[in-house]
Amino acid sequence: EEGLGNALTAAFSSGKLQRQDVFVTTKVWVDYMGYDQTLASVRESLDKLGGLDGGIDLVLIHWPCPFVPKDDGAIESNSKLRRETWEALEKLQQDGVVKQIGVSNFGERHLKELLAYAKVKPAVDQVEVHPYNQRVGLEKLVKSEGIRLEAYSPLGKGRIGLLEDPVLTSIAETKKKTVAQVILRWLLQRGITPIPL
Repeated sequence: EEGLGNALTAAFSSGKLQRQDVFVTTKVWVDYMGYDQTLASVRESLDKLGGLDGGIDLVLIHWPCPFVPKDDGAIESNSKLRRETWEALEKLQQDGVVKQIGVSNFGERHLKELLAYAKVKPAVDQVEVHPYNQRVGLEKLVKSEGIRLEAYSPLGKGRIGLLEDPVLTSIAETKKKTVAQVILRWLLQRGITPIPL
């Protein structure tokens, strides 16, 4: 964040870039979940990003729960952390520190839980989506709630053979496109925003 903040500040100062030309997304990492921790973490992110006139464009809760061993109290504790974190994001949005708020890696269960108490619906749910991980149920839920689905790793991170898949290769050859272009088009036609990595 600090490196990006320095680059943006320099670009804005030189006139090469204007604030409205960039859309900045950052995340609340699991170590900073909880009301007070989230408030502090996002304000620190804003400082590192150079203050960003108008606030951070989008802040996401990175994961629905911390990476801790499951025990009898973990589910209740994680649910409480999600709620506190979301309430902090709503407050930050209300205060103008962030413009939009959302989630990342929330499946249907976590998203339904959040929607039961959220005053503000998430603008985005950012999850891994590609032909081998289609997330059809989640897609239906977010569309019914007016939430944008963002697909990270839409090309399968180049590690799962997706770009060599025979069915996708055949489609690409027929359409005179690359497999990557076919996958990105497939996502866009479903109304899913791909973030190619």
